[in-house]
Amino acid sequence: KTQNKIRFFLYILLFVMILLSFFYIDTLFYFSIMVAILAGIGLNNLIKDKWESEIIRKLTIVILVVGLIFSGISYVNRSVEFEPNYFLLGGIDFLKNNLDSEDTVVAPYDLGHYITYAGSRNIMDNYFIYAPRLNKRYSDVEQFFFAKDIETVNRFINDYSVDYIMLDDNTYNLLYKGKVKNIYLPYYLDNDRRFKVVFENEGVKIWKVFR
Repeated sequence: KTQNKIRFFLYILLFVMILLSFFYIDTLFYFSIMVAILAGIGLNNLIKDKWESEIIRKLTIVILVVGLIFSGISYVNRSVEFEPNYFLLGGIDFLKNNLDSEDTVVAPYDLGHYITYAGSRNIMDNYFIYAPRLNKRYSDVEQFFFAKDIETVNRFINDYSVDYIMLDDNTYNLLYKGKVKNIYLPYYLDNDRRFKVVFENEGVKIWKVFR
């Protein structure tokens, strides 16, 4: 009876974690821990249970262990692609150590929460619900990154008091891949003396805005 109660509790907890993971992505970490614990319990029971064929039992265990090993190796190989990657961490570290809490950094919204983590102000991040005047802000950011004239760039910088601009390779490619290179924001960043590169590695570039 005690074991049944424990199992029932675990099933309920698993269901709650699955439900929460749909609404709160941060709970995925705890959900993965829960799944790992249940998998461990299941594997332990599998080993201890009586099997009609010892050969099949051992073969099943070997298959499971080999599967776990290969999935772990696959995860390690793909982990270099996960965010934040090594280069993005370098950019975040630069922001954290060189900027003040009053400095405003503009970046594609996918990077916004990293800017907040570094202790600076961002214009927009993934948590749209917290952004004031959401529709206008989103439109302004889009126009800024795809600006076809310097006036659009200047207006955005002045309206939002931008001190730094940050781009990484992933978001750069998403924004500008296949597009004309001599227009849009990167053109002005490379050709206007008010923008100076203050940090650069193989995956991240940060410009300081001089007004």
